[in-house]
Parts: sequence; structure tokens; C-alpha cells
Amino acid sequence: MVPVVELRDADDAAPLLDALTAAGCGVAEITLRTDAGLEAISALSRSHPDALIGAGTVLSLEAAERVVEAGARFVVSPATNPEVIAFCRSVNVPVFPGAATATEIDSAMRAGADAVKFFPAEAMGGIAVLKALVLALINKFAGIFLMLSRSSSATSIDVIGVIVAEATHRFASPPPISRFAC
Repeated sequence: MVPVVELRDADDAAPLLDALTAAGCGVAEITLRTDAGLEAISALSRSHPDALIGAGTVLSLEAAERVVEAGARFVVSPATNPEVIAFCRSVNVPVFPGAATATEIDSAMRAGADAVKFFPAEAMGGIAVLKALVLALINKFAGIFLMLSRSSSATSIDVIGVIVAEATHRFASPPPISRFAC
């Protein structure tokens, strides 16, 4: 599982990652949906060098360049942007663009994506549609992953992105996120 984290305050990043690490999950996708995202990626890359910190909601080449410079070790996007894929490939940073149809998945993989995020998963039919896409493309590509909410169920998917928290407050000890195991 890859926790997807949206932060309103970059100062919440370290306690959140500490909680995730304590729960056995040293990975987080920090979204760029708020101004705190880029700052959090930079801070966590310095303070937690052993953690696998990635950037999510990367929508442009410029954003990809900024997150990689800040220390992101993987890049996730809700859409397929060939410029973002090419840049990430050129700097050896894994890139996972979003795609919702067989055609979009095929295009993303042909552009060089390391894997594809099936997105928006729930709106597109969730597990049932993902299984159909995997069966249709199984001989071609191995890397399709699903992003579901906590309430969804997935039993045979290798990687699941889960939106775990909107860190809008300081955490108590232990932070509430620690109850979500990776």
C-alpha cells in the first residue's frame, strides 16, 4: 500500500511519516494539491533519507522538475503527460501516470511509464474494471495499479494507493494515522 498524503502544513509531514514508519510503512506519496506538498517532499527527503518519498498530482513538466529537485523518488500523476514521463525516464525516477481505459494505459506504457495508476478507479468501476483491463492487457504490460478509498476492498492487487489522511491538525501521540498498516 502506498499512503497518499495531502498536507495543509508542511510541518505535519515528519510526524505523519514517523507514524507511517512505526506502522511498518516507510513510503508516502505527498500530493501537490496544496502549497505544502513541495515543501514537505523537500523536508522529508532530508530528514528521512531512508523513506521512499514520492510526489503525487504532478500535472506538468515544470512540476515534475520541481519535485525531483526536491527529492521525490517517484512521480504519480492523475493523467498521462508524455513530457512528464520522458523527463522522469531521463533522470531515472519511476513515473506512474493515471489512465482509465485500455487505450490510455497502452499510450502511457508506450510513452515509457513504469506502471499506470488506474484513475479515477471508483468512478470507473473499481476492481471489476481493473480486472477486465488486466486480463485484456496481461500479455503486454505488468504494471497497472489501483487507487481506492479506505472503504474499498482489493484482494489480488499488488499495489494500492490509499488516501490516508488530510493532515490538517497536529497529531496526538501516537498520531491517528498509525492505525493504518502498510
